[in-house]
Amino acid sequence: MAPPISPLQHMPLRLSLRALFSTTSKLSAPPPPSSLSSSIDETLNAGRRTTTAPTAPKSSAATANKAFPATLNSLAPQKTSAASDQLLKIVRSSSSKKRPPKSTSFGKASKDLFDRITARQSGPDRIARFDEERQRQESADYLTQMPRRFKPGDLYSPHDLSPAEMSKYRRRPHRSRDVVDALGINPLDHYKNFTLLSQFTSSSGQVLKPELTGLRSVNQRKVAKMIRRAQGMGIYPKIHAHPEMLRQEFYPETARSRRLI
Repeated sequence: MAPPISPLQHMPLRLSLRALFSTTSKLSAPPPPSSLSSSIDETLNAGRRTTTAPTAPKSSAATANKAFPATLNSLAPQKTSAASDQLLKIVRSSSSKKRPPKSTSFGKASKDLFDRITARQSGPDRIARFDEERQRQESADYLTQMPRRFKPGDLYSPHDLSPAEMSKYRRRPHRSRDVVDALGINPLDHYKNFTLLSQFTSSSGQVLKPELTGLRSVNQRKVAKMIRRAQGMGIYPKIHAHPEMLRQEFYPETARSRRLI
């Protein structure tokens, strides 16, 4: 039967492993024999205190283990220091790398939508769209305020001449702004202006109400005084529109040609 292995035989191996994983630069040279013998003596004394089993005679393997730590102590610091230096370089290089800047560009879908809207608002189609909208608005206004002029050969129904239908084209839009204040004029100085007078009188020559003219009380009194002055002087009719206004209404081509001349 083989003799039991004493814990004292493991002490040199523990010393060698501790020297193997040491990274200090002082272990580059083997320790002196005096320090090695003193450390072994301290280890043997600690082993005697911790165990009570009889010690076995030292074999040749224990003698070989004594020489083996010195060899490992001379080789281990070079390998471990090189590995630690390489690991330190990797850590420093990874920490020195700058983070990429945050992207401030739009996504592809949002960028395409933004470019499409910008091109639509700033391109040549914008003027065409404005012209089309203006023509549509003019056509809608013309349909709602179309004059009832019938030519020979036109077909119409009696309902087209009814008071309810004709009142649609006689109705004037309500003004929401005082035009006298907007123009900055004095109505008493324009009593000879028949176009201005016709804007504030009905077809029978009566002064329109403030609800229709949209004038302030002061300007409404000035306009009424202007109309009564023109009618009193005999230059503006009291029971019908002015002849020039009638000519422009029933013969627009002639009025336009005379205006150009």
